[in-house]
Amino acid sequence: NLDKNYELAVAYNYVSIDYADNQLSHRALERLAAEHKADISKPEIDKVRKLARDANLPLGPDQKICELAVTSARQMKSTYPDIAKQLIQIAYELTGQEDLLKEFK
Repeated sequence: NLDKNYELAVAYNYVSIDYADNQLSHRALERLAAEHKADISKPEIDKVRKLARDANLPLGPDQKICELAVTSARQMKSTYPDIAKQLIQIAYELTGQEDLLKEFK
C-alpha cells in the first residue's frame, strides 16, 4: 500500500516495533520478495531515515505517547508504584532520558 515504493515498504517493516518477533513483518517482506522481486535485505539506518523523510512518514517515538506514559506514571507513583515504574520504563526506552529513571528510584 505504499504506491509501489517497495524500498520504503521494506524499510518500514524493519523499523516496526519488535521486528524480530513480528510474523506480520516477516510475511510482508516475503510477499514483497515473491511478488515484486524487491530487495528485502535490511537497509542502512540512514537510508531508512531518508526514505521515511521523503515520504513524510514519522520515524521515532510519538511525543504524545511518551508524555502520556510519564504523566500517568507520576499520577500513579504513590498508589500503584509497580505500574508507574513500568510506564516510566516505556518512556525511557522510547526517549533514552535517564532522568526519568532517577525520578522513580
